Amino acid sequence: MREDLPPHERSIRSATCRITKFGLWHLGQAATIKPMFRWGILSGVTLVLWFVSLALGENLNPGRPCMFDPDRPDVPNCIQTDHSGGLFVSSNYLRQLSFDRFGLAVVYSRQEGWMYVNRKGRVVVSGVAAMDNWADGFHDGLVRIIKNGKYGFANQRGTVVISPVYDGALNFENRIAEVCRGCGCDDHHAEHCTLVGGEWFRIDTHGRVLAHPATKPSTPAVTAPDD
Repeated sequence: MREDLPPHERSIRSATCRITKFGLWHLGQAATIKPMFRWGILSGVTLVLWFVSLALGENLNPGRPCMFDPDRPDVPNCIQTDHSGGLFVSSNYLRQLSFDRFGLAVVYSRQEGWMYVNRKGRVVVSGVAAMDNWADGFHDGLVRIIKNGKYGFANQRGTVVISPVYDGALNFENRIAEVCRGCGCDDHHAEHCTLVGGEWFRIDTHGRVLAHPATKPSTPAVTAPDD
């Protein structure tokens, strides 16, 4: 703005500049309305999807394959992970699962191994020991689990009742199970093996040691755990 102009001309020029800038500002804003509107729609859709996935506890990323029927191959995008790290079966496959009287179904994943899931698809028990090419069953309300190569027992709610501290374990019968420390499979490459060596104990369903039997269990054949 020229300082040598009379005061009235300076104010007129100044007002013209303000009006011109105001008009240009409006034109600039009008030019950005359409892209901003599109961006708002995309952001809104993203938020809606995020809230839906959060409400369902699902992660929208592709899942891992699983097997729940021995007569069918693995199915894709089966095992999903929620936002807290919990595992669940995709709702696309829930109706195809075979649930037992406890409301549990067997599912297998190459990454997680054998698992039991509830009717909501949530993985309740993971790391289930294998028996005859399938997940081991519950005996006296407990199933064998394997964590880091050690045997323990969990109940139908997924609570680990007996911590996995044993090198070998047989199923409960009449509320007593035989377990061992320091034992091992006679053939790690076989599907089934005989547990040999070590020290054997009898425990109850609470994990209390009842007796020290002979160094050889009564029925030693078990499915070899995965390495």
